[in-house]
Formats: sequence, C-alpha cells, structure tokens
Amino acid sequence: MSAAETRDTWTLDEFVEQVATALASAGLTGPPPDRRTLRYYATLGVLDRPTPVGREVRYGRRHLLQVLATRRLQADGARLAEIADRLAGLSDDELVNLARTRVAPRPGPSAFWEAQPHLRMSSHPEGASAATAPELVRHRTEVELADGVTLTVPSHPLTTPQVAALRAAAGPLLAMLSTMTTEETR
Repeated sequence: MSAAETRDTWTLDEFVEQVATALASAGLTGPPPDRRTLRYYATLGVLDRPTPVGREVRYGRRHLLQVLATRRLQADGARLAEIADRLAGLSDDELVNLARTRVAPRPGPSAFWEAQPHLRMSSHPEGASAATAPELVRHRTEVELADGVTLTVPSHPLTTPQVAALRAAAGPLLAMLSTMTTEETR
C-alpha cells in the first residue's frame, strides 16, 4: 500500500477515533462502538472486512460510511442482521445518502420500563375539595394488549400504528404476566 493510500485509511485504533468524531458530528447519540464491536460488525457483514496490510488491517472511508449508516438504521429500530442485509451491495453514494438520512428517534423499551408510573387518585384526598384536587384525565383510550389485559392511556383516539407500537412495547410485560400466571397455577 502506498503512502497516499495509508493516509486515507486508518488502523483499528485510529478508526475508533474517526468513528467517534463522525458520530458526534452527525448528531448520533450513544457511546461509539469500540474495537471489539467494530470487529464484530465485520464478522456479521455490517462492515466490509478491513484491508490487510502486513500484520495489521486498515479501515477506509467506506467503513466509516457503513458505521454511520448502521447507527442511523439502529436509531430507527433495525437489528444488526437486518442492517447487514440492507447495506450489502450498496455503493458509496448510497451509503452516503443512507448515512445522512435523519430518522425520528424513538424510545427504546428500556426507557419505557425504567420510567416510574404516575399515579393519580380517583377520589379526592381527605379534606380536599374538587376545586383543589388535581384535575382527572378526561380523555382515555383503551387498547387491548392480550386476552384480559387492557391498557388505558390518557389521549384522544390512537392511530393504528400507535396501537401497534404500544402492543409491541408491551411484549415484555405480557411475557412477565404470563409467567406469573403460570407460576400461580402450579
């Protein structure tokens, strides 16, 4: 590899730094992938294999575009296997377009489960009048998540995609409830 080609490529450690800088510049949040993660991406086919040069490997601009595109797709909820399939065979220009595409951030399931529920009293506390009690939510929508499990949300009617998103997010809760019900019948 010539000196000019070496300037346009990076060792793994240099590439980790380039990725961190590029992700920050692109406004993509979260910790940047480390050495191990980048090697894993190459194993899965998310990244092209780096170019071997002597006893080391070199990463280039295309690898950087693949990482940026991967983070954009992950922000949209795509899994690594899906990302590998989607990135396979894309040209550098297509990777640039994909890496620049802004995706609407969506909260992950962990954010939902970590949030503490807000409880409202349905009756007025002792000594409080209707005028001093917190106003109760007036609009409610019920979403049937499973047989015998209904979620009541304070809102106006929900769209079909919103209902589907609620059902998907409730998957871990339904699994836990199913486990608890199964344990009680033993």
